[in-house]
Amino acid sequence: MFERLRKNRQTLMILGAMIVPTVVSLGIIWRQGQAGIDFADSERAGIRYQSPLMDALHALGHVERDLLATGTRNDEHAKAVEKAFAAVKAEHATDGESL
Repeated sequence: MFERLRKNRQTLMILGAMIVPTVVSLGIIWRQGQAGIDFADSERAGIRYQSPLMDALHALGHVERDLLATGTRNDEHAKAVEKAFAAVKAEHATDGESL
């Protein structure tokens, strides 16, 4: 059957048989690459979100240490806590829903 076809049709069939798997393979590679990019973006967002949380925990540790040691609160450390929680709220407004 293949021998009955003209040369140009034979060529088109051979090219089609090569092009289809190539396009499918490239599509799979592209989707896997895009999945890796999406994962990296979500990791970066998580790190941006986690950084102010760590600052808040660190500042709260200072306040706790002040309270345990002296029974009073250091205003400088209290302001650091307020600043850290403001940063947490700002980051939550930006990336909180996606996480």
